[in-house]
Amino acid sequence: MFLSSLDDATVDPRASPTAGALLGRWQQRRHQIRNDFDRAESLLALEEVLLQVSKAPDNKQGLMKLYLDLASLSRKAGRTAVACRALLKLEQLDQNDLLRTNEKMQWKIQKCKLLWKQQEFRSAIWTGKKICSELYTYLDDSSLPADEATSLQLLLVQVLTITGKWIASQRCESSQIILEKYFQKATSIMTSMDADAVSERAQNTAKAHFALAEFMAAMYQQVSIRVTSREWLAGKKVMQARHEELRELQTMEPSMQNENRAHIHALNKEVVHDMNERSKVEASVDQFLIGALCSYGKGLCLSPQAELDMVFRMFSLWFNNQRKADINRVVIDEVIEVVPSFNFVPLSYQIISRISSSTENTSTFQTALRKLVIKLSLEHPHHTLIQLVALKNSGDVEGKGALQFRANVGDLKAEGAKVYLAELMKTELREMLESLDSMANAYVQLALFDTSEYHGQKKKIPLSKVPIFETNSGRSGATSFDQCLRARARRGDTVAMPAVLTSYIPPQADMDYSNVTRMYSFEPQFSITDSGIHRPKIIYCYGSDGKRYKQLVKGQDDTRQDLVIEQVFETMNQFLMEEKESRKRKLGLRTYRVVPLSPIAGVLEWVENTIPWGSYLVSKTSMRLSAHERYHPFEWKHAECRQYLKNAPEKLPAFLEIQANFTPVFHHFFLEKFPDAAVWYHRRLAYVRSTAVTSIVGYILGIGDRHSQNILIHEETGELVHIDFGVVFDQGMALYTPETVPFRLTRDMVDGMGISGVDGVFSRCCEVTLQLLRKKSASVVTILEVFVHDPLYRWTLSPLKALKIQEGGEHNGKKSAVRLRNLRCLNNSNAIIGSGSTNDTQPAERIQAEPGNTDAAARALIRVKQKLEGYEDPNGSALSIEGQVKQLLSAAQDPHNLCKLFPGWAPWL
Repeated sequence: MFLSSLDDATVDPRASPTAGALLGRWQQRRHQIRNDFDRAESLLALEEVLLQVSKAPDNKQGLMKLYLDLASLSRKAGRTAVACRALLKLEQLDQNDLLRTNEKMQWKIQKCKLLWKQQEFRSAIWTGKKICSELYTYLDDSSLPADEATSLQLLLVQVLTITGKWIASQRCESSQIILEKYFQKATSIMTSMDADAVSERAQNTAKAHFALAEFMAAMYQQVSIRVTSREWLAGKKVMQARHEELRELQTMEPSMQNENRAHIHALNKEVVHDMNERSKVEASVDQFLIGALCSYGKGLCLSPQAELDMVFRMFSLWFNNQRKADINRVVIDEVIEVVPSFNFVPLSYQIISRISSSTENTSTFQTALRKLVIKLSLEHPHHTLIQLVALKNSGDVEGKGALQFRANVGDLKAEGAKVYLAELMKTELREMLESLDSMANAYVQLALFDTSEYHGQKKKIPLSKVPIFETNSGRSGATSFDQCLRARARRGDTVAMPAVLTSYIPPQADMDYSNVTRMYSFEPQFSITDSGIHRPKIIYCYGSDGKRYKQLVKGQDDTRQDLVIEQVFETMNQFLMEEKESRKRKLGLRTYRVVPLSPIAGVLEWVENTIPWGSYLVSKTSMRLSAHERYHPFEWKHAECRQYLKNAPEKLPAFLEIQANFTPVFHHFFLEKFPDAAVWYHRRLAYVRSTAVTSIVGYILGIGDRHSQNILIHEETGELVHIDFGVVFDQGMALYTPETVPFRLTRDMVDGMGISGVDGVFSRCCEVTLQLLRKKSASVVTILEVFVHDPLYRWTLSPLKALKIQEGGEHNGKKSAVRLRNLRCLNNSNAIIGSGSTNDTQPAERIQAEPGNTDAAARALIRVKQKLEGYEDPNGSALSIEGQVKQLLSAAQDPHNLCKLFPGWAPWL
């Protein structure tokens, strides 16, 4: 890269390129290392020297642009001293009056931003206002060339936006002034500008709309809280009493009215003033809401890339006000009709979950929803259609799992999905829908296929043994699973073939999915897993790209919660990539694809090159002993430890005894897999970092049931992969044996981290992750709000589910019956999760109307907010980042907490 820059400037001395041409090439190349400031600074230093010795006539302008780039990069990287030096050099160029007005304003804007970065808040705001005044003065000059005027207008929009944000954060002016003088002024300038000029700088103009939207959304929240507060309601009662007093005075005899004329006049003025003020405040609630939704829509129209956090905030506002007809009409006109639909794809599951039929179909919310879902289905069929099919299938499955699903969904949603699908069958998607429906039906029947006669056998099972009844084809009889799409494949009808369900398909802004990997065929045999109550099936399918995809087909299990958590993980990964400290450490969460197909069936992507963490430690095979048996053959066995803790009347002494007879061995995993020293170091580092991220994110989301088989270790990268999210948002505290640790940080986990243990890299990565989540707390809560209020999920942990999670079917008879009764008592007392009813056949409409279900979802969000604010002790104050991490690590490793855990969790590992 350095040699290329040097080559650009020296390749032909006779044909000296202009500074502008050089900078154009260099900026494209520099974009590749924008996240590595040290390399970028060195490259800029080389480019500075090359421009200084260049004979190009515009080398001074080139240097000016280079110094601006350096100042911006260094400021964003937190290198304020470098930014100051760059701006000083720029000021020296200005002494010779070489800078044009536009360039001079850019220099001042960078200086203003640097002041804010240095926490000189008052100076930054004062400077921002001064720059606005200067720009207004320049723009008042009628002789200003059109192109220069456009450039200065865009700079003015930028300064108004950032200054408005700063003033709002410092609260040094009224909200009305901030709204009118800064945000609305910035958007009105853009409205008056030439459309082509705005589109060329779409990212900057979108930022102005987003700033206005964020401000109006914040005002909406503040005013909403105010008009629903106790003080406001008390004031309303006082006003009504004063109004009643005035009415009585006005109905008195004329003589008495004359005697009390002064009092009546004063009281009338007071009542009128109070009524006008209250009416104005109450009317502003919807005004701010509509303004925020419109501004979000305009910003998303202009933004050249997906703005996920803005989409989440917009939908959160809409979903919380879905009963307001005027709001739904605004969403149709200002969002659904105009915003590119690829922005909505990440939320398609939450959108489709709100489908209904019957009388609700006539509501403006359902009208808006119908327009949005049909638009998504036509423009992004591979992301949307399978979800409609899955919702339709919720009415076709019987059994206990289906009853639980219907309790949350109700028949109206399944009927609503059928109406949508019938409408889509009249479009060009008809053949794809037929193929997708056949494939989904085949997957569901494979998931429910009874394999009990094959348990204990190692051989594979022919797919031809699985009869598939095509319930929607109109044909009688059954075909085999591997034949369900064979007819279409033989015709070569690839466009109508569904995509491979577990392949990742990024949303396309241009809606071109011609290169999507389609389903081609299945391997003729499948296998079943060695564990699990219902023994999930493992199958292989081939895509049109020739690749072999391994899939896990689960039956008698609801996979929707896994899907939701994986969606949250993907969003968290975006946040981690945006932040410098987390990006530098390559912090992230490993995700996998989850595709629910019905209430009791789903398909999951098989995470390749992974093994269960507990299997390496304590599971032996015919080929190899477990790690503990190989390295410590004379110590206690895993099963002995479990039985010893289970039967012990005093848990703490028993647990300490187990620890004394069970030595951690996980550090051997890295020595065995990575014999090269450099590779060993990097893989162990990746393990420590991934453990830190999953621990903190898991703690914030309240993910429980982290036993040794629910954590996978990647055999090539050393990273951890978490699976099976049946217990989230602190539901683990409502289990029969409550979970007492924030996340899994047992001795074997720490053993893999090396001699420093949790000190050093692990604790620092925990702090970086928690700091990021606190910084993004508003976005995190908004995102979780959309997920938590999902009408398809019920925020209570049923007693039967709580029992199954820990017992795994090993207990029955009187003992299980007693435990089940105890769990029902615990759940009905609203001890942890909420006070929602546990009636499995209760309609969804009644569940959503009851306060218990809403209260439980609200409680989940409140607890997330408390964690993000640092409140660990209910009676204590908020902790710092370092203090909170230290307390969490201590709680996770405390033997007093570990000994109380369910023995199947294996706290000694």
